[in-house]
Order: sequence, then structure tokens, then C-alpha cells
Amino acid sequence: MQFRKLFFSLCCMVALGASLAACSEDEELFDDSGSKVTLPVHRAFILNEGTQGANNATLSFYAPDGNADFIKDIFYTQNQAKLGDTGQALIEYNNDLYAIISGSRYLIRMNTAGVEKQRYEIPASEGDPRYLVADDGYIYMTQYGGQVTKLDANTLKVVGTFKGGANLEGIAECDGNFM
Repeated sequence: MQFRKLFFSLCCMVALGASLAACSEDEELFDDSGSKVTLPVHRAFILNEGTQGANNATLSFYAPDGNADFIKDIFYTQNQAKLGDTGQALIEYNNDLYAIISGSRYLIRMNTAGVEKQRYEIPASEGDPRYLVADDGYIYMTQYGGQVTKLDANTLKVVGTFKGGANLEGIAECDGNFM
């Protein structure tokens, strides 16, 4: 019985802490500069791969609270350009979205409204880009050419590479270690 009381008390404290954290100015968490549409605080983005070779990858917008319309291709809405060929991976890091567009051979950095900030063109000699992970100010990108590329998350400048096995796929970070 004592365990139940302790567990219930712990749950109440966690709920109270979460409610206090939710009272902060959520709008400050987002960089929506340059946005052509008004987006709600709660938002989700979906990277759609498209058909390889068809230049039809899209970034969709969804409002989980139902307080905004679904936008099938928010990247096109915001940038008046197609995203490219074969969307591969999408992550959020430090209030930016990063996506690999594998067939078009680039890594793109966008703000939290899907507005393009910059991109890194990937040389064909490095192999196709696959997946991303972020840690401590850097983006780590696996490539089929057998390497992991380390890029500065703010500038997308390459700061290092690591040679691994052929056809590298996923990557994960845990306590500063990469797997």
C-alpha cells in the first residue's frame, strides 16, 4: 500500500512539473521567420520520400491539436521550390529541421516553419547520404560511400569525417557515443 501512495505522489509531482513547464512562452521556441502561413504552437512535420527519380519528395505539416489545416507540401508553400528527389531522413535539433534529400544529394537546414535557411551539397564521391543524428552542436550524417560526416549544425560546414564500412545506414547517439 505504501508503494501505491509513493507512486501516486510521484505521478502528481511529475504532472505538476509538466504543467508549470507548459506555461512558458512556447512561441519563443520557434523561429517562424519568413513563413507565409501562421502555424500553431503544437506542430508535426512528415518527410515524404516520394518516388525515386521523380523529384517529388515533400515535407507535410500536421497540427496535432486540429487547430490548423494539414498542408501537404509546406516546403513548397514556404519556399516556392520543390524539396527534391527522395526524402531520406528528418530530425529536429536546436529549433531547426534538418533533412537529407538523398537522390538530390544534399542536406537542408530549415527553420521551424519549413523555410530553408541553408543547404550542404554532397559530392558524388562521398556516396549517397542516408541518416542523421545531432549532438553537442554537430550533425552526423551516414553515407553509402562508407563514411560518417560531421558538420557544424549552424553553418553546415564539414568539420570531420570517419571512415566506416560500406553502405552505412542508421546512426544513433547515446551519452556522446555513436552507434
